[in-house]
Amino acid sequence: MKKAKRSPDAVLPTPGELRLLRILWRIGEGSIDDILEAADESPAPNYKTVQTLLRIMERKGQVDHSQKGRCEGWRVHREFPHEKFGHAMFEMIKSGEPIPVSPH
Repeated sequence: MKKAKRSPDAVLPTPGELRLLRILWRIGEGSIDDILEAADESPAPNYKTVQTLLRIMERKGQVDHSQKGRCEGWRVHREFPHEKFGHAMFEMIKSGEPIPVSPH
């Protein structure tokens, strides 16, 4: 299996990615089914959409996964976001605070 490449650029997570990151911080590690259950939304997010987002996030270096048989366990990458954004940004992302955005 080919190892996912990590993007060298510091890109802020999208709103959908932030939702998944917050769930993973809360539960620690889990399968897609665990993530959907922890989302506690009605209607629940689509399984394939969450799977696709997690793969994109893995390429960006935001999450990792481990393979146990046919099950995948997803977790926040241990170096994200400290490595890219520093401690202050990490705390804002994790807590759900609004993230200041500056125009380009």
